[in-house]
Amino acid sequence: MEGVAQSNIVLRDLTLISDRTIDSFSQESVRLSDDSELSWDQILRGQVKPEQQAEFDRNVREIGLPLFRLQKRIQVGDWARLNEITENLMIRYSGIDSETAKSVCLATAKGKLESGRRVEAVLPFLMACGKSATLSLPEIEALGFTKQDFQDGVASQLLPVWFDIERVRAQKKLLESYAFELGPDFPPGGKVYLASFCLSLGQFEKGKKYAGEIESDSELVQQWKALLLSEIDRRTRADANGLNLFQVNEGTTVGPQAASAFFDALALDTAKADTKPFPQILEYLKVAALWEEQFPNLSSAAIYRAIELAEAANLSEEAKSMTGELLRSFAKSYHGRLMAARNIGRR
Repeated sequence: MEGVAQSNIVLRDLTLISDRTIDSFSQESVRLSDDSELSWDQILRGQVKPEQQAEFDRNVREIGLPLFRLQKRIQVGDWARLNEITENLMIRYSGIDSETAKSVCLATAKGKLESGRRVEAVLPFLMACGKSATLSLPEIEALGFTKQDFQDGVASQLLPVWFDIERVRAQKKLLESYAFELGPDFPPGGKVYLASFCLSLGQFEKGKKYAGEIESDSELVQQWKALLLSEIDRRTRADANGLNLFQVNEGTTVGPQAASAFFDALALDTAKADTKPFPQILEYLKVAALWEEQFPNLSSAAIYRAIELAEAANLSEEAKSMTGELLRSFAKSYHGRLMAARNIGRR
């Protein structure tokens, strides 16, 4: 809004600004007469023209205060309460290309991750990747992401292997809509996530199409493309339980390595469904031990399946021991919550 009169502004650190006028203000910031800018989260209160005061106060209340609270949550690592702040901010900023909008999208992704809603973190992460505005490295790292995550469009925190099928189904539709909206500007990593959603849902032809469309100079993205195409091929062949044609070597990054190991365990599980489950259980426990630090959701899925196999074979003590480990170490994961709910139902 243009042409704002001489004004007093009090910042949240109680600094008083009275020697400059406000030239304009928008949803993004307040511009002063010396061409400097203030973000809304810096402003505690201010006086402007009477006819503009209501809008100014509303921006302080509806934009500034939530952004200020968001920054404080990030500073202290209070991830559990990010979602209650970011939900409304996402409505306001999802269609804007700015540093603030990018930060809000990334914080939303972090909040979803920390609340165990991993699938729902994909879209806000990709929305952050799709904005041309840049964030400083400390801002990115404060939320647990890396510069490489943005370059690849595939986040190290968001391994594209999924288990919560109903949420995958819902998020796939939203992600497809976003891909259509962006067209050629859709991040290449987004097709990795779309293909992985299809793989989880058993939509192999569509998954193959999305994976085949991936074009990127990123070695990581190319590895995911190769792995997803290989896994889709394995699941659609007559010998669907055979080896994955994806070859893990010294150059394979940890994400595709972990996913490949889990897919191999699934294939062994299916191939030997009628035999004693010891090899399958050991394979799942190997996956869980190797990747528990980097990919806890993958490890928890492996332990959960090992528990199911042990229970089916009447290995009650082994199942009880693994259940305790799952609930102690992976309580926030999808399978940790699933096991907790299952145990409550058995009481």
